[in-house]
Formats: sequence, C-alpha cells, structure tokens
Amino acid sequence: MKLVDSKKKIIPGPEIIARVVHDMSEDELGGITPQVALIGLAKELTMDSVEPKQFGNTVFIGHYTDDKSGVYMRALNMDTAKNFVDNGEQYVKYLLDQKVDKMYTEFNGSQLLHVFKLFSKRPGTKDMVFNYFKIDEDTNAVEVIIDPSKNPEPVKPLLSGVEDLQNEPI
Repeated sequence: MKLVDSKKKIIPGPEIIARVVHDMSEDELGGITPQVALIGLAKELTMDSVEPKQFGNTVFIGHYTDDKSGVYMRALNMDTAKNFVDNGEQYVKYLLDQKVDKMYTEFNGSQLLHVFKLFSKRPGTKDMVFNYFKIDEDTNAVEVIIDPSKNPEPVKPLLSGVEDLQNEPI
C-alpha cells in the first residue's frame, strides 16, 4: 500500500478504510473477501459503543467499555511512520480529554510493538503506563494506562501463558 504523508495531503477516512482493507492479506481477512470485510466494518462503525476518529491519515476505531473509562482500539493507517506515531499521540490525548483511563489494542507482528515503545518515550506520555504482552506466536498486545492517577485495574489477559514483554528491548 502506498503511504501518503498527511503533512502534504489528507485522505478522507472512508478511503483510508477501503484502501487498508483492500491491502490486507487473505490471512488478515480471515478467509473473507475485502468487500465482505468492508460491509462488516460499515456495520461495526454504526454501533453505539464504537467511535471512529481520524488524525492525519490514520483512522482509529475505538470500542468503548460500558462506563466509557476504557477503549479497545484498532488503527487503520496510510500515513508515514513518523506521522503515525504523531497521530497516535493525538488520539491518546483525545482519549484523555474524553476521560478515558486506559486503552488496549492487539495486533499481528512486532512492528507496532516497537512503535508503542518509541511512543512511550515521548514527553507527552511520560506519566502514562505502557504494558506489553505477547498473546501468541503472531499476536502482541499493548495496554496504555492513560491516567494512572485514577488507579484503573490493569488488563488481565484472557489467555493463560500470555508473555509479559514489558522489559523487551526496542
């Protein structure tokens, strides 16, 4: 997929979603076609607990907990690596403004794990707590406790054998 620098050109959210889905591998799509995946995403985005938010050329899809204190997030990105980290920081600041205490995300591969570790070293995130987990061979997860002053319960991984990656090097 061709990345588009959001400092030069902003792509509309629906186009980002369509391009990202059409670029997914068969494995990532779980055996369904891109068209079926887009129909599913369209339905998902109409759910009461779901809020899509765009920063730069990244669309963040947040599923809020019932009490709105937590969000499970996915990011669909067409931006450059640096802008993706900037967009993520803007999204987390937005969540903080919305009184969200923690964010959780799962993803395949380790590339985003490194992005989160770099993100955690930024001045604007110094008070946040980042917890890193390896769910299985291909899946990693990150929990960000956005407002540690509220003492939110940390995520308790649902699967036994989840590996803590907190001290893994960048």
